[in-house]
Amino acid sequence: MLVLRRTRPDVERPYRVPFYPALPSLYVLFCAAFVLNSFREKPVESLAGLGIVLLGIPVYRRFHRTVS
Repeated sequence: MLVLRRTRPDVERPYRVPFYPALPSLYVLFCAAFVLNSFREKPVESLAGLGIVLLGIPVYRRFHRTVS
């Protein structure tokens, strides 16, 4: 949303975000802190989760091409 509003200012906005851009920015910072804390507290489990997500990327690309 932050990038879209900067790169495409002419696009219609069907809703307004309260306290923009502070609220979305705080959300991004909170999520980043949560992810970094997960890697610090449980690095093995976090790396395993990251590996699973990364393994899904080729599968997504393969099926996204066939459906489009």
